[in-house]
Amino acid sequence: MAAYLLLALTPLVLVALANPPAGRPFLVELSVALGFVGLAMMGLQFALIARFKPVAAPFGIDALTRFQTKRWPMPH
Repeated sequence: MAAYLLLALTPLVLVALANPPAGRPFLVELSVALGFVGLAMMGLQFALIARFKPVAAPFGIDALTRFQTKRWPMPH
């Protein structure tokens, strides 16, 4: 779970290290940051259950699928 959080927040660190454009309001910057985090989370969800053997080998597909369903439960 810690690795997932670290990977999901990595884009924020990269953007913080870059030179931000001047003149954008705080809400625009917040929206862009949330967009980067959301995009990273979508990419991680795809990578976790895409059956890539190097990613799935240490955990197993069943464990990764179970992690995804517990992490993002769908309403019934």
